[in-house]
Amino acid sequence: MSEPIVLAADQVDPNLLKAFLCKVYSPLKCNFLNAHGQWWNQSNKNRLIIQLEGNIIGYCAIIPTRTYLTGHVQSALWKIDLIIDPNYRGRGFQKLFDRRVQEMAELLLGFPNAGISSRVHRKLGWNVREDARILLLPLSPQNVKTVCSAKGLRGTILRCGALVLSPLAASWRTRIANQQPEHVWKMVQFDGEILSKIFMQSKRDVINTTWRDRKYFEWRYGAAPQPQEYSYYLAGSEAAPSHYLIARHLTQGSNLRYTRILDLFGDFNDTSAVRNLLTLAVQDAISRKSGQVTLLASIPELRLLANHIGFLFSSQVNFCWLSKSTELMSALAGLNYWTLADSDNDAPD
Repeated sequence: MSEPIVLAADQVDPNLLKAFLCKVYSPLKCNFLNAHGQWWNQSNKNRLIIQLEGNIIGYCAIIPTRTYLTGHVQSALWKIDLIIDPNYRGRGFQKLFDRRVQEMAELLLGFPNAGISSRVHRKLGWNVREDARILLLPLSPQNVKTVCSAKGLRGTILRCGALVLSPLAASWRTRIANQQPEHVWKMVQFDGEILSKIFMQSKRDVINTTWRDRKYFEWRYGAAPQPQEYSYYLAGSEAAPSHYLIARHLTQGSNLRYTRILDLFGDFNDTSAVRNLLTLAVQDAISRKSGQVTLLASIPELRLLANHIGFLFSSQVNFCWLSKSTELMSALAGLNYWTLADSDNDAPD
């Protein structure tokens, strides 16, 4: 048997890669990666495969990023989408990806699941945090994604619970829709320069986060597929906006609609501006008949404000990082601010 080799996606037959991705992923994710993987990972060189005897048996990708850690810009990689063909698992092939990715950057970042993946990362030397939460605002409980997709006894229980909550949710929708948030508005047209300027004037050395310069915004949003799904909201004065919020309004199937708040930035001590931005975005979600709004809250200030607006349900999100630098390992043990725009949190599901 020949030795397995790690190659970049641009070094293999595209049809072989497409076939493998459709074998191991859902049709929704497979189609997305085949159509937009080069944008998602910023280059096909950042999409890795393991080839054995001419066959693809594994896939792993990275998303290059720049972070702002303790007041300094630091390049890093989000490690995502590692998967081995079920017929070849348990034979150590994952280690080939681990070694290759660790050679590509001084700092690796990720969002492992709260079960086996987090335990494996810890065994491999990664630090893992468990203090971030995905918050859920159920605008229409019967149209929440987990309720619609659940099957069997669990599905029956969730649908009964959603039915009970529906009158309360309707009352809450009316209350939010009737509010009049001040000094906030919707951006008419995407402008990465305005968004970057808000980040630059609001960033704090004590908060570790993604480095949001104009190049970042133009890649992550300006070049994104389905640009009509994205909405941009601003707060402050029209001459000098102080905060922004970016939301994505999606439709799945014929009638399942939902909203993700991908990013929110500004002075988090200005609770009025943050609360008004959240309210405006939720009002827009209501007008679009979204069944739910989700938000990744990794700092206490945002979590508290979101709770007051109705984001009362939550689930744990783990964050992990790895570096040979003790300074970088220590830095990320501090206050971190990550969003649904980071890594593959906004991937098709």
